[in-house]
Amino acid sequence: PGSAFFVKEGDQGLTGAINMIAGPSEPEYLRVHLAGGDHRYRYANVSGATRREGKGTLDLFGAASLKGSAGYRPSTDFNNYNLYSLVRYSSAAVGSFEAQAGYQNRAFGANGFYSLTFPDQFEQTSTAIASLRWNKTISRLLLESYVSYRRNTDRFELIRGSETKVPF
Repeated sequence: PGSAFFVKEGDQGLTGAINMIAGPSEPEYLRVHLAGGDHRYRYANVSGATRREGKGTLDLFGAASLKGSAGYRPSTDFNNYNLYSLVRYSSAAVGSFEAQAGYQNRAFGANGFYSLTFPDQFEQTSTAIASLRWNKTISRLLLESYVSYRRNTDRFELIRGSETKVPF
C-alpha cells in the first residue's frame, strides 16, 4: 500500500518539462510511519486514500510528513515538512476534475557548504503548488482546461541569525 508515481512529459508539467503525479496505489488505505534516532532524529509520515462511488467516483488522497535532526555536528541540523492532497472526481455527466495542492518547507544548517570561511550558514526553502484540471469527452471531441500555480522561496543566511552583519 502507498503511493504510486507516474511521470508525464509535455506541456502540462508544473515546470513545463516533467510532471510527477503522486496518487494512491490502492483505493482505500491509511498508513502511519514513525521513526527516531541519534541526534534527536525524528520522522513521521501519515498518508491515506479513500474512494466514494455514487453518481460519479470521488477519490481522495492525502499525505503529510516531517523529518528533522539536531545534526551530528554544528550547523548540520535540518527540519523538513511536506503536505500534499489530491482530489479526483469523474462522472459521465460532468467529465473528470482533478485538484492537487502541496507545500514543502526545508530549513537546514549549511555548515560551510557555500564558503568555508563562514561555517554557520543557514538556508530555508519553501514551495507551494496547486493545480486544477478538467476534461470531458463528447463523442470524438475532447474538452480540457488546466490551471496551475507554483511559488518558491529561498532564504540564505551567510552568518546564521545575524542579518545585521550580512543581509539575508
